[in-house]
Amino acid sequence: MIINKPLRGILFDLGWTIFRPYTGDWKITAKALEFINIELLHSIPKEKLHIAFLKANECLKPEIYKKEVEELERYINFYKKIGKMLPEIKLSEQHAEIIACD
Repeated sequence: MIINKPLRGILFDLGWTIFRPYTGDWKITAKALEFINIELLHSIPKEKLHIAFLKANECLKPEIYKKEVEELERYINFYKKIGKMLPEIKLSEQHAEIIACD
């Protein structure tokens, strides 16, 4: 094999590199953490968080999306619902759209 461009880096996955997300939930992305204080999120009672995520997950129906915009709309609604159900995290509708578009 001939490599025309020099390699700039190599990633070694030793088994725990991508084991679980930093936040504990794959839907709370790095972009979401730009708008949500992680300590504040962790201070919310677990039962309240659980209920909020259950309700928000209803927006993400397991179906085939024919267009990318359909999936985007579902994620926007997901983050908007999280913001409404957890007002203490102060997630605006604009923030929800930015996070979903990431």
